[in-house]
Amino acid sequence: MLCEPMTFVISGTGASFDYTPDFLVERADGVRVVTEAKVNECALRDPEYRRRLGIVAEVCRRLGWIFQVVLEDEVFDNRFHQRNCELVASHRFIRVGPSEISRLARLSDPLTSYGELAKLLAPHCKAAGRAIAHALHVRRYVEIDLKHWLQDLTPVRVLNTMRKTPPNNDHRENTFPRPLTLEHSLD
Repeated sequence: MLCEPMTFVISGTGASFDYTPDFLVERADGVRVVTEAKVNECALRDPEYRRRLGIVAEVCRRLGWIFQVVLEDEVFDNRFHQRNCELVASHRFIRVGPSEISRLARLSDPLTSYGELAKLLAPHCKAAGRAIAHALHVRRYVEIDLKHWLQDLTPVRVLNTMRKTPPNNDHRENTFPRPLTLEHSLD
């Protein structure tokens, strides 16, 4: 799952607009699912906003993608899951450089724990290690089980340490892959 992965630039619909979805998921069968997440149905009351979502849904249909709007209570399994996702998202722009990736690559087993990973990433500051672990989760270097209370024994799986490391501290460069702009005219 990628957060805010692209921007749709829509024109020819009576009014031009840009739209950035909340998530993009590529399923195992290759189908892409574009998702807009909302707290509740009140966020969908504006007719112009609903019209724009309808246009984006049509663009997705033409691309062979699925577009969906999900409400908060449909996304999270429980309050821990919601809290953990918000916490991890808040650390998405933490700098991750070659030294952190190198430390991650030193793990001999792709399965580790949240506490061990935090200690490996920042030996002198557990809070910093956790923040870096969260950034690595967002960038898909590791997978942290976010459905339960995060504790030192929470399972973590290392996904990939062979990817190119970010060249600088710019958050757009640190987010993989780079955001994509899709320009589409419905005329």
